[in-house]
Amino acid sequence: SEALTSVLIFINKKYKIDGAGLRITGARMGEAA
Repeated sequence: SEALTSVLIFINKKYKIDGAGLRITGARMGEAA
């Protein structure tokens, strides 16, 4: 989980798309749950 979060944060910073990052995070969490 921590590794995935780090990757998402990196992607957010790289592409500067916070909204998309949060959306992806929510989807991933839903899949994991």
